[in-house]
Amino acid sequence: MTDLSTGGDPAADAALEDQFYLKDEFRTLVTLNLRKQWLYQTLTTSAFIYYSPSDQDSYTRLVVSYALNDEVTLTAGANLFTADDYRTQFGMNDDNDNIYLRIRYGF
Repeated sequence: MTDLSTGGDPAADAALEDQFYLKDEFRTLVTLNLRKQWLYQTLTTSAFIYYSPSDQDSYTRLVVSYALNDEVTLTAGANLFTADDYRTQFGMNDDNDNIYLRIRYGF
C-alpha cells in the first residue's frame, strides 16, 4: 500500500487532497417540494429543493407560472446551486445559477 502522506506539510496536504477527493460511500439526499395555486388556479408558485447533508450542497428550483388564458402560459424561474466544495454533485454547478422566462402557446 502506498503512503500518500506529505510529512505534515499543510500546503502539500491541501494539494494532495485536491487531487484525491474521497467521497462518502453513501450520499444522503433530502428533497422538499412546495407548490401552491392562487387566483382560481391561474397562478402557480413552486419551490423544489434538493439538499445533501453528507456533501453540504443543494439545488433549488423556483418557478412562478401564470395562465393568461386556456392557450397562453407565462413562466419565470430560477435554478440555484450552492455548495461548500466544488467537487460535490451540486458544487460542480455552483457557477451555473440561471434564471429563465418562457411563453407557452398550446392549441
